[in-house]
Amino acid sequence: MLKVRLSAIVIAVLAVIFVGGENFALAQGQATTTDKVDPPVKSGPYRAVKDIAKPQKWDSADQKVELLYLFWYGCPTCQMIDEMVSEMGATLPPGIRLTKLPAVFDVNNEWGVHAKLFWALENLGLEKDLHTKVFLAVQGAPGGGHGPLQLLSIDSQKTFAKANKVNVKDFEATLNSPLVENQLRKTASYLEAVDLGSVPSFIVNGKYIVSIEGRRPITDFINEAARLAQKELDEAAKAPAAKAPEAKAPSTKVPETQTPAAPAPSPAPNPAQ
Repeated sequence: MLKVRLSAIVIAVLAVIFVGGENFALAQGQATTTDKVDPPVKSGPYRAVKDIAKPQKWDSADQKVELLYLFWYGCPTCQMIDEMVSEMGATLPPGIRLTKLPAVFDVNNEWGVHAKLFWALENLGLEKDLHTKVFLAVQGAPGGGHGPLQLLSIDSQKTFAKANKVNVKDFEATLNSPLVENQLRKTASYLEAVDLGSVPSFIVNGKYIVSIEGRRPITDFINEAARLAQKELDEAAKAPAAKAPEAKAPSTKVPETQTPAAPAPSPAPNPAQ
């Protein structure tokens, strides 16, 4: 099983903080109950694994095992464990791909605003470099308390871009582009389809949602996602490879030559009367 390596700073933080109530519901506690019956939940001592009713990957064209990490820039727990998730991703075998995806349920609230910022930076090739700085700009330092969330207006995001030497015109054009709008709505549609309920969460190969359950060590939550991803990879390796259709050997039979039909004989001339 893959294990998470903890940095000294993270260990110090986690020594006094356990998860429980820090995971954020997508609708921020305002979700209404429905008559829908949830898929079965397999409860373990440190996490909950929910089977996705209709399995579907985020990137269906990717042949690798897909491990999605769902986060929100405004989620304190997401900020606190982000480095740990990255460390886990660095230990994954080549057949597993870790992808960080911004959770969004309502494209018009702060989840949507921050997800749109993510996609703008992603399309500019800058999100990985600025990922930690966005967290700091939105929330402040990890464990510093819950102040008002930042980067919720275009002006504040442009100021952030300028401070980090991003071309502001390019940033604004990308932020307001149809590409980013489509990515934002695709994210919301996908997470609604798989019935994501909170962050931080993992979606493993489009089949399982791993979420935090109770006041337990966060490392177990991360390791469970890595374990399930490895399980998917192992099962894929055991599956028989699909057989390519056998090529039909060319026929060696010499086609028979058809003899053309003889023309009908001309009618005999009538005898002289």
